[in-house]
Amino acid sequence: MLGHCLARDFANGQYFFFEPLESLAEHLAATFGPNRDVRDPKRYAEMDVVTLLDVLEHREDDLAFLQDLAARLRPGCTLIITVPALPSLWSAWDELLGHHRRYTRGALGRVLRACRLEIVVQHYLFPELLPLAYLRKVMSPAQGGAAAEGRSEFPAVPPLVNAGLYALGRIIFPLSRLAPAGTSLFAVTRLPQHGVEGRKCRA
Repeated sequence: MLGHCLARDFANGQYFFFEPLESLAEHLAATFGPNRDVRDPKRYAEMDVVTLLDVLEHREDDLAFLQDLAARLRPGCTLIITVPALPSLWSAWDELLGHHRRYTRGALGRVLRACRLEIVVQHYLFPELLPLAYLRKVMSPAQGGAAAEGRSEFPAVPPLVNAGLYALGRIIFPLSRLAPAGTSLFAVTRLPQHGVEGRKCRA
């Protein structure tokens, strides 16, 4: 989806990807070309903008992971991050997806600043989905079991409900910077012009 949006809205932009799931990586390579696969970390320094969309929560040591990535990017590179928000929303669903944590705004900010990333924008996303998220937590199955495995995917939503939620999201999104909570966190960060190579993250 990101690659298609980039092609639609930024004609001069080039989309590159690194996808650990082989089946999805093959699909992306077939769609955008195998030369867009940047599995070689040496190529990270070519990027002007890097996105980590729901990645950090899957890393046991998010500080070390982010430090290693930042050291490979060029000075001034923009790093866009989304993560699941609010530990109070933690449920068996997170465990099934392989999450290690959900973040508060303060917790994510501490990780970013510890790695000396300049925070340009940081705010919650999807406050309108909080009631549904808490409902999912209440209805979440116990850890393990075939039934639980089947509930690890996002539930199917009727088209009319999906269209309504999409329309509501478009209305609320411009105000999301003011939201005190949401189901996800969004951050735009920038590497300092002198870079972070050779520096350690501070916990």
